[in-house]
Amino acid sequence: MRPLDLPTAALGRVRIDGATHLALWREGTLVDLHPLTLDTLLKLALSEIRTLLDAPEGRRLRLGEVELAAPAESQEVWAAGVTYLRSREARLEETAQKDIYEHVYESDRPELFFKAAGWRVVGHGEEIGTREDSTWDVPEPELAVLSNAHGEVVAFACGNDMSSRSIEGENPLFLPQAKIYDRSCAIGPAAVLVWEVDISHADVRMAIERDGRTVFEGAASVADMTREPADLVRVLASSYTLPVGAWLLTGTSIVPPESYTAEPGDLVRIAIDAHSVGNQLAGNETYAVNLIEALAEVDQSNQYTLYVTRQSAIDRFANRWPNFGTPACAGSRWCPAIARPWPCAWPRKSVARKSWANACRRTKCNSFARSRPKAIGSPLWATG
Repeated sequence: MRPLDLPTAALGRVRIDGATHLALWREGTLVDLHPLTLDTLLKLALSEIRTLLDAPEGRRLRLGEVELAAPAESQEVWAAGVTYLRSREARLEETAQKDIYEHVYESDRPELFFKAAGWRVVGHGEEIGTREDSTWDVPEPELAVLSNAHGEVVAFACGNDMSSRSIEGENPLFLPQAKIYDRSCAIGPAAVLVWEVDISHADVRMAIERDGRTVFEGAASVADMTREPADLVRVLASSYTLPVGAWLLTGTSIVPPESYTAEPGDLVRIAIDAHSVGNQLAGNETYAVNLIEALAEVDQSNQYTLYVTRQSAIDRFANRWPNFGTPACAGSRWCPAIARPWPCAWPRKSVARKSWANACRRTKCNSFARSRPKAIGSPLWATG
């Protein structure tokens, strides 16, 4: 697939005739939006942006005539940390000051930090960097969220938050040095518009190749985040003016092992598979997941059965619900959301209680305990 061969509408920045233009990709057509720029567009409210892009005016471009640039102009790039359980575990592995990260994971206030200026963002197919004074460097695949000047989510993209785990592990106060350096932030290939996709259960995948051989690959789901992407954006914009919007990297759950460190020539591939709002149910597994979870909210008897036909789908649902096919959180069953046995003695502090409840909702270990799908049977619909 070419970088802009996307099934949904997306904004991209392309180099043409010695200049960089904003363009709209839709249904196999690339429309030049010049003289409109991304900075100008993101000053508008979301409703105005959608109206403008629903009927774009401009010349049609050929993909072969343009070069893809990073989808960032003057936007600052920020990042969130410890938004997944795996991210918390990775931080605990690398640092001696473990209580800091445990508190961030359970806190109502997220960890947010500055990552890069827009002009520093690396685009699709370009070279990413590492620090010369670091001994352990890893790419971190993340859902990147583009917001406008009003704190509204406008679009999504793939993000790579290159990090020095050796520097951050030495002391948490070294985080800026571990995260901010030349070519440490990549976003692309384009910004998929928010009204075109449902990212609530998007799959995030990363593969790293070295000398033509895959040395690492991993996958995760946005559904496992302990915080909603839109909530992270609201916190960022609540007391900080962003006149031309911002990109926000929302954290990672895919962490290469300690045996891996980035080397020159490594090829990092990141993909995010989101559900297209316009697609039909048949053949669309993400939509099926959303539908089942919607049913779970209202069906407290836990008597319905989930039917799938492909082993890949069975494996996917099993990963999403670790106790698939059995009553949830029974006895002292281990709860993956809070890494504690469940049921547990609720702490008296309201902040901790609220945080635990949020984590359990995100992994369907509390509010969906009585309504988890019970079994896999003969096919009711086909999933991809």
